[in-house]
Amino acid sequence: MELVLTLRINKAPNKHVELSMECNWDWQCRSTIPLKSMLKGLPQNEWLNVPVPVKCFDDGNFDLSKVTTPFILYTGGRMDIDIRSISLITLPEGAFGC
Repeated sequence: MELVLTLRINKAPNKHVELSMECNWDWQCRSTIPLKSMLKGLPQNEWLNVPVPVKCFDDGNFDLSKVTTPFILYTGGRMDIDIRSISLITLPEGAFGC
């Protein structure tokens, strides 16, 4: 599976950006991946599909079978993005991970 974010970057982030998932309705069951570098490298003012394989969240302690919050986006700085949609889809044939 992959989480696909359809977004437009109006202003790239100036500090860290984290994408998280939670399981079991418990903030202690959270897995987070950094997104700042990826978002800074994308073109601005264009709608883009940004795929994130769900297995990127598997840190060995995260229960992917019990995801209750599939999308948390956080930055400690500033950024300006528009999000059109967030989808969970099956990985295409031959796709690989993080």
